[in-house]
Amino acid sequence: MGTQFRVYLPRCDRNDGVSPFPEVGKVVEGKQRKVLLVDDEDSVRMVMAMTLEDCGFEVEEAADGQIAKEMFNRNPDAYAALVLDYMMPNANGAEVAQLIKETRPELPIILSSGVWSEKESPDESYEAYRKLGDVGMKKPFSATRLMAVMHDLLDRPDPV
Repeated sequence: MGTQFRVYLPRCDRNDGVSPFPEVGKVVEGKQRKVLLVDDEDSVRMVMAMTLEDCGFEVEEAADGQIAKEMFNRNPDAYAALVLDYMMPNANGAEVAQLIKETRPELPIILSSGVWSEKESPDESYEAYRKLGDVGMKKPFSATRLMAVMHDLLDRPDPV
């Protein structure tokens, strides 16, 4: 009771026209493409949904793997991509990814996890996750990183 917090931020007197923030890099336009976003952490799912919607995607959300499987099975051709948490209740990301790849092997899947194996190097762990999806991303990741990956998966030029 009576606790106070003070946040001290450095003053920035910069007025040279140079942004203190890094360049965004690749930008993807959602073009109302539908993304199935699956994560059991409400706050993580909410931030990712807002990021995707701000870029023009239509987002459908699921809080666990079982709900995601049901949503996908209702209309498997509706989705342009899937963003899928690996560790979830009821059906984990591996189960969901396998089901989806059996039905739509071309559907881009971003598989994310905050838990990487302690026994594996980051490269080995990444490859283990990548076998289940098109991209494995370690949480936390930035909105910029998510959009760059979406760009690479959805807006890549067709091979000649």
